Amino acid sequence: MTPSFFALFSKAGIACAADTDHTIYRLSDKLPVALAVNPASPVPWDKIISDYKRTNPQEKEFFAGYANDFTLYLASLDVEESWRKLTPETGNIIFFGYGTEDIFPSVFDVMVQVTEDDILDFGEPDIHSVNQMDSAFFHMLGDFESVSTLLFGSTGKTREFFRDKHVKQYEEYARRVTERFAGTEYEDYVTEHLAAFDAEDRICSILNKATENCLGNLAMGVDAFSIEEMVTAVESIVNANAKLSHLHAGAKGKHGETKEIAVMTIPEGLTWIKHSVYMRRTEI
Repeated sequence: MTPSFFALFSKAGIACAADTDHTIYRLSDKLPVALAVNPASPVPWDKIISDYKRTNPQEKEFFAGYANDFTLYLASLDVEESWRKLTPETGNIIFFGYGTEDIFPSVFDVMVQVTEDDILDFGEPDIHSVNQMDSAFFHMLGDFESVSTLLFGSTGKTREFFRDKHVKQYEEYARRVTERFAGTEYEDYVTEHLAAFDAEDRICSILNKATENCLGNLAMGVDAFSIEEMVTAVESIVNANAKLSHLHAGAKGKHGETKEIAVMTIPEGLTWIKHSVYMRRTEI
């Protein structure tokens, strides 16, 4: 099963959960900054993060500074042979937290990969911050297809089905209209206008608008949540995704469940609600 991490961001703070141990890490014992990784990655994140914390990261005015500082540290490391096996799934890392001048939290989604010159490359980060207009959102790592109807209003497969069906229906419509006006004075006009219409772009626009409405409604609800309610939500979503994924895979063996839960706020930094008992106390 693919390890999964899910986080809710709002003006109240951040609540996050994972179904696999050693997914969520503090990047500092004093500063409100953390990192989520795929524990199945060939990169030894636990050791790297532990070594980075010993460099005593300094305060940054804005959260972007923490992410930049850590990626610069990663870039200074010697690439090991096993790291070349990084994939988009195992190389995805998520920074989240606050800078000293930030009022609301931010998230940086970065894809780590090894170049042909054996250098770690991070590409362009996906940056998202809570603000007055965008008051709440979620971010995730892993496969959440099993609960995507709850999060996005539909599954990826459903969207693909409606897109393909709409395109086929338009192609059939265009064929019939073309045949109807073939050989008439309107043939060129009809052919031109049918060719100019992008059926796939049109249906994708409709589906995207529906998804945006669903995300907007979800954000409106989460914005009213307390931190305690956000914790309940992330734990419920991760548990539901783990159990449904297990069911879809044939229900063999024991289903997964939430293994890590953490909360982050400005005054308290990262606080553990649930964590692996195997990690040394000094490392969490």
